[in-house]
Amino acid sequence: MTELFRQSGDIPLPLAYIDPGIRNVLYALDGNSRLNFGELAGRANMSARQVRYRLDAVHERGVMAQCHAAVDTGLLGEIETRIFLSLTGEEPFSRLREFCLHFPQVKWLARLEGAYSAGITFRSSGLFSLGRFLHEVRIVLGDDVRTFSSNVVLWSRYLPRGYLAVGDVPWGNRGQSFGSAVSDQAPIMLDDIDRGIVKELERDGRCSFTAIAEALPLAGLSVSRETVARREAALRKRGVITGYTYVLNHATLGVIQHRLFLRCDARVAGAVVELAARHPRISKVMKLMGDWDFELNVDVPMGASISETVRELEATCRNWIFQTDYFCVKERVFL
Repeated sequence: MTELFRQSGDIPLPLAYIDPGIRNVLYALDGNSRLNFGELAGRANMSARQVRYRLDAVHERGVMAQCHAAVDTGLLGEIETRIFLSLTGEEPFSRLREFCLHFPQVKWLARLEGAYSAGITFRSSGLFSLGRFLHEVRIVLGDDVRTFSSNVVLWSRYLPRGYLAVGDVPWGNRGQSFGSAVSDQAPIMLDDIDRGIVKELERDGRCSFTAIAEALPLAGLSVSRETVARREAALRKRGVITGYTYVLNHATLGVIQHRLFLRCDARVAGAVVELAARHPRISKVMKLMGDWDFELNVDVPMGASISETVRELEATCRNWIFQTDYFCVKERVFL
């Protein structure tokens, strides 16, 4: 299957050397990672057999690190916080990794390069548990923390990566977008079965309903495949599950993911969102409350610079962007 990447081994490849069919399959899955082989075949203009062959190559090379459901945490009464730390070295990061294993509220941990050296996504139902977590982080790491930033995510939106597509794609310029937001409504209460389904689909967005039904008895629940299918459809209808996507292993495609932070005037917020929606290399936009106003995920080819995207934003928003900063993601840890 290495001919699909036109080079074997672990050396990162420029996108130009990767089979166009693989790129279009990846683009389709980025907008909905639960598409079956038949649906993917129609989107990528290939047979189901060709799609299966290419997906096997994608899995063999580890291009998709994790498929997952996108959950509107605000509807569940949860607050998502982005925490960034500048540490003194590698050893403090190892301590932070071990410490985070004791907190199920930590959904994401990353090793970073740039303004910060560690990033954490913390999801909880209140600020008290966040405050306790931050307090204990400071105790565990002590003077090994140089600088610290904490930002509440007001809303977030996934944007399928337009740079993956080759040629005219029949499903639109950017595919569907989906995300989550802090809600001012009473939270939706889920029972144990719904919570179990959401947990399994956040862990593996392509997990079959049969596999989920078989996994739930381990948590003391007993349901059929039909019940799981019905509950999942209801969760989507209620807006709890807003879509399905995957975490890209950027190095396999010769790409480095950067996190770009903006502090800007509220009058240009709409322009930032509009630019993100049409920019092929911006895969996620988050509106923040805290040290920064926006966080953008920007995929940059190895050897290239993110400065072009920064200049485009500054040109679009003129003098209304007050400050920018960015770093690149070196390693993700799923907890």
